[in-house]
Amino acid sequence: MKRKIRILCGAEPFAYGPCSKLVTVINYIVKKYDCEIFFRGEGSSLQYALENMPKCTEIKKSSNLDFLKDSKKGNGYDFIISVMDWKVTTYGYLNNIPIIFIDSLFWVWQWSRQDVQEVDQMLAVFKEDKNYNHLIEFLKGLPNHMQIYASHQMSTYSILQQYPGASNRKEILNSKVIPVGPIIEERNIKSLERNKILISFSGTKNPLVNKENIITYLTFVKKLLEPIINSKNNIIWTINSEYLDLAQTILPGNVRSLTHVEFLNMLNESIVLIAPVGITTLYEAAKYETPLIFLPEQHDGHIKNYNRLMKLNEIEYMKKIFPETLINNHFKLKSPKDPLENVKEIYDIYNKMLSGQLTEEYHSLQINICQSIKLILNANSMIHNKQSKLITSYLKKFDTFEQVIEKIIAN
Repeated sequence: MKRKIRILCGAEPFAYGPCSKLVTVINYIVKKYDCEIFFRGEGSSLQYALENMPKCTEIKKSSNLDFLKDSKKGNGYDFIISVMDWKVTTYGYLNNIPIIFIDSLFWVWQWSRQDVQEVDQMLAVFKEDKNYNHLIEFLKGLPNHMQIYASHQMSTYSILQQYPGASNRKEILNSKVIPVGPIIEERNIKSLERNKILISFSGTKNPLVNKENIITYLTFVKKLLEPIINSKNNIIWTINSEYLDLAQTILPGNVRSLTHVEFLNMLNESIVLIAPVGITTLYEAAKYETPLIFLPEQHDGHIKNYNRLMKLNEIEYMKKIFPETLINNHFKLKSPKDPLENVKEIYDIYNKMLSGQLTEEYHSLQINICQSIKLILNANSMIHNKQSKLITSYLKKFDTFEQVIEKIIAN
């Protein structure tokens, strides 16, 4: 009898994006193949895995490098699947296990020539001396950007989820690159009556913001959307389960923590989705035919996502079909390139607006977002058709992640 395929997997604990992609890939694999799945992770990824991974998965917390130090055992895994997680990638590399490395932010990483050469040299040295501890300590000491580069170089396959305006970085990754379309769950798409406004903060938990920032952000969004809230619309707020109790003290009405499947089911019932500029959010809204309005940014990654999206067409046209209220677009900030400084400046503006300052700018943002929402509530298909057509047309040129994963496992 053919034995089960054994897969070790993990995802970078940055909000829910990386682990949501991992769960989507694992769901596809377990429905097609007889598998045993082993997840190792921490933080937001561990939480997401516990709530959304298939029941056949063994899930363990791995907040340190203990499982790497035990790498010589190998445990008979057939594949490693890593979504931007350098630790499980390194485990596969140390044990000569085929590694499928998935990167949905490949255009973001800053890889200098000097740093690339240093990583390449260390990997070459390891091939000769097989010094496990030396390599692990070296990788541990790298900045996250270079851990990602090292993971690409250690991997057997580098799968890159495409995004508008992004280079595939073939000049560095060469033939390893396998571009794919969106890694999202499409099996839950249904034709249902749409009677809800869905407001999502599902990516709230990430390293760039703290609890004080989250309180400020929720309070600001509630104030910004007051005209919509007061219109007695059927509003559902959704947030990371860790912050549910906190959110229920700030936001009015129906505040929930949804599993990924519950969130997708809710998309089917929503007239509009209102959320920060997340890549997964954008692709899910397009596939589930739900018009999307962007909230102000929670951190600097959202303005970067928006600006790249704008490259799909003429800028004025794009702003009409993807309305936004992004602070970086409406204020001249001093540190747009420094993530932490940019976040500090953004939240300084939120706090000023909440304290009654910058009233003209605040009212401009409020009018902009509320008018956009009301237009969709009155004629949602027009904006959504343009959003969906644009995204679908862009993605047609790429293989699906299912096609790529099937080819890899079949070989």
